[in-house]
This record gives sequence, structure tokens and C-alpha cells, in this order.
Amino acid sequence: MTELALDASGKAALAARAWVEASKLLDLQLSPLGMRAIDTLGPAPGDVVVDIGCGAGQSTLQLAGRVGAAGRVVGIDIAAPLLDLARHRAADLPQVSFVQADAQHLDLPERSADGIYSRFGVMAFADPQAAFTNFRRILKLSGRLGRVDGFNQHQSARKTDDG
Repeated sequence: MTELALDASGKAALAARAWVEASKLLDLQLSPLGMRAIDTLGPAPGDVVVDIGCGAGQSTLQLAGRVGAAGRVVGIDIAAPLLDLARHRAADLPQVSFVQADAQHLDLPERSADGIYSRFGVMAFADPQAAFTNFRRILKLSGRLGRVDGFNQHQSARKTDDG
């Protein structure tokens, strides 16, 4: 059997296509955990929430239901195919928008969000410290973070402070 040689972008594109194809099953499996994190985050009508690693958009839609028409949800993902599906799913929700970006370099205005949410999006960060520093910049002083993620022992032991 011949092994397929892919560079990093080829692997990412292949993974994104697989996530799109499995999105309904993944949504069924991950939604209960994601909803617990949404409940912990506590988005309220009128809030602005950033959904990091929004994937196919299920969590973005769930957040939109919490913030209502007066609020805003910005879904962030690096995978264009997933964002295409997410945009299709949210087509009737004017309070929802999507941005293709890496969370470490996300260029949203300072102190613009009431909450940052992630359902398994943070575990793929190349530089978690840069990403969370950026989240702190984006969050209002009273802002909240809600997340659910998996990690391995190496990642959990990674040093994130300067000391």
C-alpha cells in the first residue's frame, strides 16, 4: 500500500473535510459537554461572545440563542470548509458572524467581548500563552471565559507564566 505524503496544509485540509463530513455525529457527541461550558459562561441577552474553534457552528448557534437578537456571536476557526458549513447553518441569524483566523493572532478590538467560549478549540493552539494573552486583551474587564477541552499530560504541564 502506498502512503499518501501530505504537507501541513494538506493534512489540515484533509482534517477539515473529515470534520465537515462527521459534523452531525460530532455535534451529537460534543453538545452536552459544550452546553455545560455555555451554562458556566452564562451569556446573557445583549452580550458579545467570541466562539474560538467554532468548527461547523453548532456552539455558535447555541450561543446565539443565549445572547438573542440584541447580542452578537463571532465564530472563529482556521478551517475554511468548516466555516462554510457554519455560515450556511447561521444564514438566518444576523447577530452571528464568522472569521477565519488563528486565535493567537485574532485581531478583534480591545475590551470588546463579554465572553470567550471554546468547545475543544483551545487544545490545538501552537502557542497557548499567546492565545490566552490575546483573549485577555479582547475581553472586557468583567469578561468571562467558558471552555471544555481535552489535553495530554505534556500539555497540562506546560509552563504558561514568565516566572
